[in-house]
Amino acid sequence: MKNFGNLPIFGILNLVFFCTFPILGDEVSFQLNANTMEVGDILILEVKHTGDKELKPKENRYQSKDVQVYYIGNSYETQIINFKVSKSQVLKYQISTNKIGSHSIPTVQVLVNNQLINSPELKFSALAKTNKKTPLPSQDFFSNIFGETQTDIEVSPPEVIFHTSKSTCYVGEPIIGYYILYYNQMKQPFLERDPNQSISFPFFLSETLDQVTIQIDPVVQRDGIEKRTLVYGKEIYGLTPLRVGTYTLGATYFIVGDSLRFGAGHDAVKITPQTVRVSPLPSGAPKSFDGAIGEYDISAKVNPQKIHLGETYYFAIRVFGEGVGIGIDDPLKEYTSIKGGNLHFIRKEKSKQFQRLADGTFGFYATIDFFYSIVTNKEGYLELPSASIVYFSPKTANYESKTANIPSIFIHPKRDVSTSKKVETLSTFDYQSLPIVWIILIGFMTIATGYAFKIFSQNLKVRESMILLNGKTGTKKGVILKDYLIRNGVSESNATALIELQNGFPNENWLKIYHFCGNNDKKILMDVSNHLTK
Repeated sequence: MKNFGNLPIFGILNLVFFCTFPILGDEVSFQLNANTMEVGDILILEVKHTGDKELKPKENRYQSKDVQVYYIGNSYETQIINFKVSKSQVLKYQISTNKIGSHSIPTVQVLVNNQLINSPELKFSALAKTNKKTPLPSQDFFSNIFGETQTDIEVSPPEVIFHTSKSTCYVGEPIIGYYILYYNQMKQPFLERDPNQSISFPFFLSETLDQVTIQIDPVVQRDGIEKRTLVYGKEIYGLTPLRVGTYTLGATYFIVGDSLRFGAGHDAVKITPQTVRVSPLPSGAPKSFDGAIGEYDISAKVNPQKIHLGETYYFAIRVFGEGVGIGIDDPLKEYTSIKGGNLHFIRKEKSKQFQRLADGTFGFYATIDFFYSIVTNKEGYLELPSASIVYFSPKTANYESKTANIPSIFIHPKRDVSTSKKVETLSTFDYQSLPIVWIILIGFMTIATGYAFKIFSQNLKVRESMILLNGKTGTKKGVILKDYLIRNGVSESNATALIELQNGFPNENWLKIYHFCGNNDKKILMDVSNHLTK
């Protein structure tokens, strides 16, 4: 776009009045940054609301025969004038056309506290594209007001370049991609990706990284010219190559301009993409290699505890290091059974984050946990197998392996679970020596006592069963408890019911949980206890 610093004063004043259309007093205004543009460039429409009401767009896109309008974002402003604070919300739209002539902007609708507001009639002119260089702003009255002064700095147009953390990588090796604006003639650069244009990442798997920042030098030399830098932090990508070859990445368009320069326009700038060469992995990969690329290590997570014959022992294997964690499989998948017990794989948990790595660069760091259980069937020492992983290291350009030794455990004899039952006997009576009334009374008392004894016996049985259930399940919870129950013959529905009861009363034992249950759940608890202790 052209700078309007050389316009006569009355022309600039006309431009201000022409481009600003307040409605609802000072509450909402619709303002164009200019009333003329060159075909292929864009204008910016700002919808500003002063106050505490919520301002939001009704639609993100409007289109007429020759004019396109796209919502590109919002911002907030705070002003303090004469010790009075006012807050404003601003919605921004880009206006574009490919036809020379005078145009009207389609009606733009916004919502102020869900009240629909329509824009007034807005017009602009589109001129033919010229190849003239943008002149330096003149040092006139308005330039002094807005802080623009003539300098001897060589004028260089802004440029946006796509960068990657590596220009060469192996297939499957993740890299980082991001955009940087280079400029030297803007006070407050405006940078947004053109939402109408797609981004090209051929044969790369891409994902947008959240809460990630890239740190670079604030000033650099480019082609002998000193330029400032601005990283486009809204879109930073993790890119994983899927195919060997040389590729051009990141091709798209950005909208660039100076938010503080009076009369400045916002141009659509074609970015400079990055060329990345993807190499194949070397030959000679071990049979156990599953495609893991990075710098990994492995360790065993063991909880020392006293294990008796027939009980279940739990442990975990952790794989961690630089990389995204793809291709890291079960380190003990070759061992379905071991001497002295049956090995079971329970589940896998994976986490990944973007952080500063050991060498000072930024990249991915993954942690993968594998959980296992062993049902013991033999007394004495139980030797556990070693866990190992194989991965390709880009730093050494070789296939590497890491091993973690799992400490052996001692299996004690089976626990002796015994329960004593104490039942009080009833004294006998000589019913023939008593009158009939006493006989009836004693009969009634006998029935009542029998019923009470039945209730007492049932409660005693419930208490014994729940104590035994507590002993069998121990401190197992969640997935571990469900795995234990199913492997010991409990149906999946009953195992799920116990997990739900445990989650509902996390701080109570099974006896207390039993008293809170309905008849159906009580029956399930008794059935599970009887099954485990038979």
